[in-house]
Amino acid sequence: MEYFIIAVVTILIGALIGERKGRAGAGAFFSFLLGPFGWLLILAGPELRQNTASGDHLQRNTDTV
Repeated sequence: MEYFIIAVVTILIGALIGERKGRAGAGAFFSFLLGPFGWLLILAGPELRQNTASGDHLQRNTDTV
């Protein structure tokens, strides 16, 4: 039973770390497979979430052909 609790906590931590980088599913998956090493893998990976504070996402291409 304690292994199950440790696995669930490890997966939740991985999902939280992945969510901050826009990769919650990958964080949970790699945490399930690799444990804390999965956390490091997600932390070292690229950030997929766009930075919404810069306002770049508001610019649209208005050129019409």
